[in-house]
Amino acid sequence: MTASVRINDVVIDRWQSYNIENDMLTPADGFSLTLAPASKAVFDLVPPDAEVEVRIDDTPILSGFIDERVVNVVKSGPTINISGRDRAGRMVDESADLQTFPRLDILELADRLARPTFPLGATLSNADNRDLVRGRRSGKAAAGAEPIFSKSSEAPKKVEPGETRWDVLQQFLEPAELLAWAQANGEKLVIGLPKYNQGTQFRFFLAKSGSLRISETNVEDATITDSVANRYSKITVNGSSRGSARNYGTRVTKHTATILEGPQFDGTGKSFQTRKQLIIADDDVKNERDA
Repeated sequence: MTASVRINDVVIDRWQSYNIENDMLTPADGFSLTLAPASKAVFDLVPPDAEVEVRIDDTPILSGFIDERVVNVVKSGPTINISGRDRAGRMVDESADLQTFPRLDILELADRLARPTFPLGATLSNADNRDLVRGRRSGKAAAGAEPIFSKSSEAPKKVEPGETRWDVLQQFLEPAELLAWAQANGEKLVIGLPKYNQGTQFRFFLAKSGSLRISETNVEDATITDSVANRYSKITVNGSSRGSARNYGTRVTKHTATILEGPQFDGTGKSFQTRKQLIIADDDVKNERDA
């Protein structure tokens, strides 16, 4: 696979190494590419904040902006590394305008927050994006219909000072259990859900050494990481209410839900050998379903 970067209709290839994220759970997918030796012409083409489109084998993967350019000068010639994020990175960084959202559904809210970073605003369909990232391969697997979900909004109707555009968007998406991700060409912000019932779209295969199927390999290398960092054997969520100067009440905890990672009473027995517990108290949890 070959990576290339398009900037102002100029295509730069020959990248020695690259790292590109493509994760629906990541608010802004990142990219990093290294070129050596690098000419002054390339240096001039990739300043910080330049708008770029990153491609793999002529298939668009993401469109965004360069956050950082690093030049390393050695005897064999200069090396340039550029890194950045897709267009959603602007929403992650940028403060939202102070505004209210009266009687708007999720699509209308997302569209207002997405522009002008995403020229065509927001969409509830991932069909166009799916066609982009699947490339020009023949015999594509059927993708099926888009997941069905409610567009109604239950979040607060105004922006608080200091909130980023992505923070505000998440307040509307989380109660509806929806996700947001950038379209590969950067034209739209997609609002929706993963589609688990579609056919297999890609197949990754790495034959073991000496295998007769070595010619089928399409993976250079693979790494498996087992980690319990930032994970817990037992998580408990409590809906909480606090006393105030008006009601003089005490703190009350209700609407509790617990999830275990393993079969034992404390969540051990699978990934964890000893208990590791997290308790979350959230004023916005109004019922056991939310918990």
